Formats: sequence, C-alpha cells, structure tokens
Amino acid sequence: MKQYFYTHPNTIVETPEIFVKNEATQNVGTVQRMYGNGVSRFFDRMMDYKYFVKYEAHIQDYDRAMCRKISRKGRVFYRAEIEGEKPFEIGYIGWRDLIPDLQITNGDTTMILHKEHEGWSNFEWQDTDYARWQAIFNEETNHFDIELQIETIAPIQNPAFYIAIAQTTLFIGG
Repeated sequence: MKQYFYTHPNTIVETPEIFVKNEATQNVGTVQRMYGNGVSRFFDRMMDYKYFVKYEAHIQDYDRAMCRKISRKGRVFYRAEIEGEKPFEIGYIGWRDLIPDLQITNGDTTMILHKEHEGWSNFEWQDTDYARWQAIFNEETNHFDIELQIETIAPIQNPAFYIAIAQTTLFIGG
C-alpha cells in the first residue's frame, strides 16, 4: 500500500501550492486549486468559491491529473483527466441519500467513491475498496491533515488522480 500526506488550510479562499509527502515524509508532488483567468476567480468569489472548482495534482513518476466541477443546465458533475488518457466523468448517485456516493467512469472502468464527512471516504472497484482518503481538522494549526492510501490492486495507481478528485469533490464538494 502507498500512502501520501498533505495539509490544507481551513479555507477555500486561498489557493496555495500544497506539497504532498510520501510515507518517508519526502516531498513527492503538489496539489493546487487553479483558475483559468482573473475573471473566473472574480465570479467564483461572488459565488462563495464553489462554482469554478478545478484542482491540479502532480506526483513524481506519474502524469499530471486534473479534476474540475462542471455545472450545465442545472446539473452538477465533475470531470477528471490524466494526461494522455480518456477523461473520467464523475456524477452523484443516490441524490436522495444524506451523503450521496459518486460514480467515476470513463466508459471502460467504473468506480464508486463512497463519500463520508468524517472518517475515510473509500474508492471502490469491482466490489473491493482499493483506495481511501480522509481529512482531519487540526485545531492547533487551523489546517486539515489529509491522507491518501492506495492498495496495489487499484485499477489506477496514479495518486494525483485520487488527490485531484478528492480535493474537488470531497474537500470543496457540490
């Protein structure tokens, strides 16, 4: 199992580049909220920083991954991309549930993200949990301590893929 750790400020207003560490506490990559231009940042501020959501992550030895929120015709979904691969569409399933799950698919591979507000949010593929993500608030530092774990059976081994999806869908949310 691979483990990755990072801390995120207790705000969605700031957009710093955040360093991701491995289990040996070495910096191995970054994650950052991105804006296409100043106009989208301005309008996002007007909409409580939850409309134009896009995170990019890069981990050494892996391709860059990106996940962004898309709102069209009253429908909210997400799109995750790994450089050179077919994009994944991410949508809510079980809207009537208090905490709906998310389906992640590119047409070939379909995964489920079991979203939790406290504790581990699990990524499932073929009825097996293969990755998990959690953010724990640290009152002393006023930051979230975030951990990602990926099992060797995961259909996608790129940690940037999971970090970008988790930051966009779980940390910021709908």
